[in-house]
Amino acid sequence: MPAIVTNKFRIHNSEQFLEAFSETSGTNQYIFIGKVSPWEEHTAGGACVNIDSAPPSPTDTVENTEYGHWDDMILAKRCISGDVSHVVNRYNWTTGTVYDQFDSQDATLYSKPFFVVTEDFNVYKCMYNNHGASSTVMPSSINTSAGVSETTSDGYKWKYLYTITAADALKFITTSFVPVRRVRTDDFALLGPDQSDGKVYVPDDGTNQWEIENNAVDGAIDIILRNASGNGAGYLFSGADVSSSTLGGATPDVVLDFTNHGGANPTQDAFTGSSLYVSQSSSAPGLLAKISAHNGTTFTLEANTGNLGSQAGDANYTYDLTAAMTAGDDVVIGPTVVINGDGTGGLAYATGSNTDGITDINIAEVGQNYHVANLTITQNASATITTDADFRPLVSPVGGHGYNMVEELFGYNVMLNVRLEGSESNTFTVSNDFRKIGLVRDPIQHADATALFTSTLADQCVKIKIGSQIGASADYYLPDQEVIGSLSGCKAFVVDYNNTADANTAGTLGSGTDPQIYPMLRVTEITRGANGTTGWDGVAGSFQVGERIMRITTGDPSGVATDPVTAANDATSSTVVFDPPDMKKYRGDILYVENRSPVSRASDQVEDIKLIVQF
Repeated sequence: MPAIVTNKFRIHNSEQFLEAFSETSGTNQYIFIGKVSPWEEHTAGGACVNIDSAPPSPTDTVENTEYGHWDDMILAKRCISGDVSHVVNRYNWTTGTVYDQFDSQDATLYSKPFFVVTEDFNVYKCMYNNHGASSTVMPSSINTSAGVSETTSDGYKWKYLYTITAADALKFITTSFVPVRRVRTDDFALLGPDQSDGKVYVPDDGTNQWEIENNAVDGAIDIILRNASGNGAGYLFSGADVSSSTLGGATPDVVLDFTNHGGANPTQDAFTGSSLYVSQSSSAPGLLAKISAHNGTTFTLEANTGNLGSQAGDANYTYDLTAAMTAGDDVVIGPTVVINGDGTGGLAYATGSNTDGITDINIAEVGQNYHVANLTITQNASATITTDADFRPLVSPVGGHGYNMVEELFGYNVMLNVRLEGSESNTFTVSNDFRKIGLVRDPIQHADATALFTSTLADQCVKIKIGSQIGASADYYLPDQEVIGSLSGCKAFVVDYNNTADANTAGTLGSGTDPQIYPMLRVTEITRGANGTTGWDGVAGSFQVGERIMRITTGDPSGVATDPVTAANDATSSTVVFDPPDMKKYRGDILYVENRSPVSRASDQVEDIKLIVQF
């Protein structure tokens, strides 16, 4: 059975995901980093090969997703609503590029560059690409009114949508993506007092985008597209200058001068049934009406056609018979174009030539509430149309162009951006690298398995207090080095080692006025040993209090037998030799994982982590 999952479904899922960060009872989501050990693969001969330069693709298996990512996780930082945004593909405006234009019938529009980002971080939608011509003039108009914002000299028509703020640019712009949002809300508690027109309003936030969204016209016809079958043939056109007009007289007449447009006056009534459009005027620009008769240079216009009404002040028409055209105004005469459909008020006129047929059909008034539309093109019956022109009107997205930019630009991807700044107040390691980035939802506290973890930061290493300082060497246990417990056989990789008496970085045991300060070793990627004795966490094979934490070296593959033991348990606190991860392992949903080549950390370094979640 033929079926399709629409882009609307993808956008809905992305909206639900994004809303989870801001809802009152929303989910808690954390970006995490992990894996200090190298990426390796085993050859057929059993050799282990470092593949850090080409990390493997993650696999969504139970072992990996439910357990493995927890085992090599080293830290996590919470994402809040300001850390997430819809994003769309980034198409930088570049001269000489042919951009696709918006087309309401294009099933693959989501994959095409039909909008651009300019050097000023303004975003424009291409409404018309001048029949596939190259764009050579960058759009620049900041016009927040409805419809086409700007027609550039290369023939392109653009719709200004929004400007990316400096704050959003810093957090959510990459070489491939730019942020997109909507100001409008569907939360009726936030609406203004007047929704009589059916639109959804929120208070003016001072942005151009607010103006764009609220000025959008639902069902407007902004562009009429020429189909592949072409311009047609047999259509009659002419240009003319206005000599005088008496629209308010016994008949609404206009006297035209054809001297500058071919010279000869047209044959009587050759253009009866055609339409006249005022293309340039100081008093009646855009006036459009059907021609009911003409004799020589005097043309009679038909009231209540186009946008010319017969009653003064009639709200259904832009002009009435009190309008005045002045000498020198330019007019275009061509076939009559009627927009048919379920909307109202859409008006168009044709341009072209007697030899080229109809080259374009332009919009005089966009109308409203069109959801389906087609065209009828007619002229004087005495003129023979040998080939019908093939054009179609493009209906706007629901709400009009600019009403919902997330949907219009296919913003079904969401970016999360979290900055890890140095050690984050001595919480995170700055001595090691990482090879994995991911997203976890609704983790649980290790200290209370019935409560969600909600703190900003989470240290996911196991922290071991070492029983004594080792000379003056702060780098005794090296980052990424593998260690083994002398009794348990438990193995782990070193994240970092603090060999100072600094209470901010070393482990503290005891209580009262004289606590004992011990060097602290942080480890991850723990593999339990074969020893059946219960370890520090109540599980057999885990590290044990009082055993040696031995470095595995080339010379001592079984561990350096003289390495120090753990601290001893204090009488008042029997479990503080080993500190567990802040978030309880395996109790939270891993939503996203990305494997990377090693990324080193430093105390003066900021990792600007950007994750793209694609729906």
